Amino acid sequence: MTTTCLSPAPWVFNANGQIRLPHGNLLALTITDATTGAPYATGADYAVDAVSGIITRVASGGIGSGATVNIEYSYGETVAAAAGGGSAPMAPSN
Repeated sequence: MTTTCLSPAPWVFNANGQIRLPHGNLLALTITDATTGAPYATGADYAVDAVSGIITRVASGGIGSGATVNIEYSYGETVAAAAGGGSAPMAPSN
């Protein structure tokens, strides 16, 4: 698996209190206040679905509705392999 790390960038929570990152399979995630740089805590301030890359703010947490936050994350690139439906293995063609 190849790991890609992205530098901190500003993101805004939508009307549903979510941010959908363009990548899933998250390996590491850091969310900070866009103004002060103070870190937010997983569970207390936000929940993350690492498989889909969706971050949801916790209503009782420290992230306000519609807030802008800085997000730094890394993700693993996945590779899908498909097998042919033949009855016997085929010799490589390269």
